[in-house]
Amino acid sequence: MSKLEITKTILFILGIYLIGLGLGHLFFPEQGHQLIKQEIFDSSNPWIAIAVAEMGIMFFVFGIAALIAAKNPVKEKNLVFVVILSSILTDLIRVWAIFFKQSCPGLWIFFIASVLLWIAVIIFYPRNKELKNKWKI
Repeated sequence: MSKLEITKTILFILGIYLIGLGLGHLFFPEQGHQLIKQEIFDSSNPWIAIAVAEMGIMFFVFGIAALIAAKNPVKEKNLVFVVILSSILTDLIRVWAIFFKQSCPGLWIFFIASVLLWIAVIIFYPRNKELKNKWKI
C-alpha cells in the first residue's frame, strides 16, 4: 500500500469521524454529552444550544472537506491543509481544557483519536519527491 493510498484511507476515516461528531452535536447533543460524562451541559440554555449546533455544523463541514480531499489528496492539498489545521486547533483547545480541568472526563478519548488521525495524515502524506519518482513528473 503506497503512502498516497494510506493518506486517502486516513482522510476518509477522519472525514467519517468529523461528520459523526458534527451530526452528534446537531441531532443528539444530550446523548453525546452523557457519553463523555459531561455533567454541566444544559441544553435548556439557548446560548449553549446555539454553540453546540455551531460546533456540529463546523465538524460536519470539515468532515465533508476531508472526504473530498480523500478522493485526491495531492490535487486537494489545500483542503487537506484546512482539515488538518482545524483538527490541530481543535485539539489545542481540548488539551487546554483537559490540562486546566475545564473539560468533561471523557474528552481525552476524542483528543487521542483526533491526534492519531491528523498525525497519521502528516506522516503518510506523499511529498513532492515521492510523487515525482512514482509518476515521473
